[in-house]
Amino acid sequence: MDFTKGPIVGPLLKFSMPILFALFLQALYGAVDLMVVGKFALAQDVSGVAVGSQIMHTVTGLISSLAMGTTILLGQKLGEGNEKLCGRIIGTSIVLFFAAGLALTLLIPLLSGQLAALMNAPEEAFEQTSRYIAICGAGSLMIVAYNVLGSIMRGLGDSNTPLITVAIASVCNIAGDLLLVAGFHMGAAGAALATVSSQTFSVLISLLILSRRTLPFPFSRKDIRVETPILTRIVRFGAPIAL
Repeated sequence: MDFTKGPIVGPLLKFSMPILFALFLQALYGAVDLMVVGKFALAQDVSGVAVGSQIMHTVTGLISSLAMGTTILLGQKLGEGNEKLCGRIIGTSIVLFFAAGLALTLLIPLLSGQLAALMNAPEEAFEQTSRYIAICGAGSLMIVAYNVLGSIMRGLGDSNTPLITVAIASVCNIAGDLLLVAGFHMGAAGAALATVSSQTFSVLISLLILSRRTLPFPFSRKDIRVETPILTRIVRFGAPIAL
């Protein structure tokens, strides 16, 4: 979708509506987990999901907002016709968010007990809360990867594909909840596993789509490295949104 020529309002609405729907579907993840756990598990599991999902919503919101720095910078350079810089923007984003995802994947499970305590999780539901946070935290790399891939696609002018992938992930999450919580009675842990598995599936689909798409600029493995000026601009655009 090209915003450098023709009318603005119509294409802008057409571009933004899928983004709004994708954000809405992402927000439903925790709600669906709560609904299924509330019907098929114990009260402690409901409390564990309710409290633990607040931590993960915060992490997801911060990452997705920060990744919008990539969308903005990539869209700017495409609009300017500076195609040589676009591949380097994607490469820098990959390194930046891979490091962030890896750090979260390692730290959140280790600190799951402290995070549950910080959220004042009820004593009778403390174990379920800690376990939910630990399992979802262990899948942080997939959460980060999904949001970065979505930001790259939107920067290319495509807001429909991220909506499709998150819709598929939402369906998988519901199926996983029903299987693990209702079927195998895994409670809060089952809901967390369903969430991580659905995000992983969404990432795989996004990677498959991108691998079959011809990018409007050159991109190779050599571009996957940190360039400080690009990194600074991504953070400068994304940090205020994340805050």
